[in-house]
Amino acid sequence: MISAISGNGDDLLVGTALGEVFLVNYASSSELKEAVDLLDCTEWKYTVSLEAITCIEIHGKEAVVGDAKGTVVVLNIVSGMELRRYKMEGAVVAATWHNEVFVVGDHVGNFYGIDNFCLRWKKRMDLGNSSVNVRCVSSVQLRDAENQLCSYVAMGLGGQELLLTHLGNVVLRIATPTVITTICHFIHNQTPRIFCGGSNGSLYEIVGVGTGSSFNLILEEKDKISYPISSLHIVKESLIITGNECKVVNAVNLTNWKATEVPLPQSPATIIPLHTSSNVLVLFNDRNTLFDCPIPWA
Repeated sequence: MISAISGNGDDLLVGTALGEVFLVNYASSSELKEAVDLLDCTEWKYTVSLEAITCIEIHGKEAVVGDAKGTVVVLNIVSGMELRRYKMEGAVVAATWHNEVFVVGDHVGNFYGIDNFCLRWKKRMDLGNSSVNVRCVSSVQLRDAENQLCSYVAMGLGGQELLLTHLGNVVLRIATPTVITTICHFIHNQTPRIFCGGSNGSLYEIVGVGTGSSFNLILEEKDKISYPISSLHIVKESLIITGNECKVVNAVNLTNWKATEVPLPQSPATIIPLHTSSNVLVLFNDRNTLFDCPIPWA
């Protein structure tokens, strides 16, 4: 069973419930046949632990892999070689690449900044607050009151707020109408944009309002979907919206904001954009089936 998956171009890093990770060259085996056995196109396989893999994040030639008991391993994805191993308190649930380190979070609110050499920093996010439920983490860029480009790690920790952080320290808290479940950052027409999906089905964008000392960041509602949003991705010029409870993928063209629904045979667990095409791979909720889904207007 596939318990976690991440993509890097047409290479997929797949984690299983048995603690294994393997690299799949999807493009090499999908050109001539509709159905692909992932084992037929596996470049290498590595056993990280005896627990289920719960999180995978790729950057360049390295990846961070976390499991259900807090084991974190940095791998070279070309060779499958283990570069460094760390231990967190709880199940590893989120990771992003930011300022030359992997920022990794566990389900009880610990965050580590790590690379293949050492632990650069760590922070416990629930101190002085109620317990957290880490939902999403993403490296983001935005413009401040002086139009300077700033870089933060955005976190949704299960409450009705979105945190912008630096080295685990909270720089800004943005009030949200609902729990933020996913964050998507990208550059569109040379302008950084940050979209957030909510558990109420609303799609939001972080926008700046006011000038000078009255400048503030707020969430602006852009659209409303009929199901809780679980993931947001960019494929070419389209924003791809999915939810774990609905058998569709929604594609929104960012140029004209035209939207369409793409029906699916099953509800999606997650999707993986393919950088060399306008398709996405959809991992269904059965955690065994990958579906190659074309995206309109991408």
